[in-house]
Amino acid sequence: MLSRYVAAAVLFLATTWTLQAQEAIPAAAARIKAPDGVTRIPFELANNRIYVEGQIDSRPARFLVDTGGINVLTPAAAQRLGLKVESNAAAGEGRADRGLARASEVRVRAATLAKPVFSIVDLGDLERIEGVPFDGVLGYEMFRHFGVQIDYRDRVLILTESDRFAAPAGATMIPFELQERTPIVSARLDGMTVRLAIDTAARDTLTLHSPFVRENDLIARYRAAPESVTGWSAEGASRGRPARLGALELGNRRIDRIAGTLFVGDKGEFASPSVSATLGGGALRRFTVVFNFSGRRMYLLPNTDFGKPDSFDRSGLWLMADPGADQGTEHGALQVMDVAAESAAARADLRVGDRIVAIGGESIAKRSLADWRAELREQPAGTKLPIKYERAGQPAETVLQLADRIPAR
Repeated sequence: MLSRYVAAAVLFLATTWTLQAQEAIPAAAARIKAPDGVTRIPFELANNRIYVEGQIDSRPARFLVDTGGINVLTPAAAQRLGLKVESNAAAGEGRADRGLARASEVRVRAATLAKPVFSIVDLGDLERIEGVPFDGVLGYEMFRHFGVQIDYRDRVLILTESDRFAAPAGATMIPFELQERTPIVSARLDGMTVRLAIDTAARDTLTLHSPFVRENDLIARYRAAPESVTGWSAEGASRGRPARLGALELGNRRIDRIAGTLFVGDKGEFASPSVSATLGGGALRRFTVVFNFSGRRMYLLPNTDFGKPDSFDRSGLWLMADPGADQGTEHGALQVMDVAAESAAARADLRVGDRIVAIGGESIAKRSLADWRAELREQPAGTKLPIKYERAGQPAETVLQLADRIPAR
């Protein structure tokens, strides 16, 4: 898979054929073409996910960085890059995988993988979900060859040749096991021992898997909010119950009063009983995170975000980039895909299908989808935001008064 445990909002589809084919391919040779064996890669952080610029056979490409992800390109990216796709004849109509494509080299700054093989996967509405254009995924092949440091504060990814890797001074060391390609660590949550999948491609702080939720009666324990859409994937909406959790202990590091999602479904990665929860970018961004895959160790160094409150959406809206809108122009819009029950959006009479064109007197085109999500999450409860929207082609206005959906800190 692209990652053993991916974010509920971005469930990629790689089929059994694709996985078997990937496993049969020799690992790509990796090196850093720099005298000191180190390369620094600036990244964009959007929706708590990491995006880097790179090249495939000297042509530009943009990648989502996923700790456990296989190499993936979209069909459109493979075509633009001039890669020949070896089709999957066994895949039927509606299947996400399209086959494999072989390149000579993938490069991210001075880090290179020779003769990489990419799964060609149709990611559906992923760009609408994220509001970020990109061509595919890089992850495990990079992580297993190099020491990987993710500096969330300065937005820099630092890769080091494995023979020159040194553990960062003063960091908390946490051993992990690999389940397929995903790091799994042991932690404590409110007195419970938990097995956490570490996923840089997950947007949320902590998503508790449904078997663990049921086993420990967590909906009642945490007085979880009503069920709502908490993510979106190629398979559609993912639903969960938001809750304010207590203390998460990772080694000697403790994060208090984190915002969590209690998954309630019976299908998908978050229904897996093999781990308790998935730890995503909402938690990882509080640290400089260092991975040594060869030594099965992760290191955590708190940054300036470590002690900040873990905010949660105060609108009740699940928004996507509008398919009929040209983001970045004055005609930009966001489409309402879900309205949580008993939320600020429900009280403002916003409905699924509405096209929001302005928030707080500001055109949607002035900010990215990730920035608007942050605005609706971080503005204080009680903030009143005038909303301009279209319903069935007719203009309308309302006032959205933000409100906590789960207890504040």
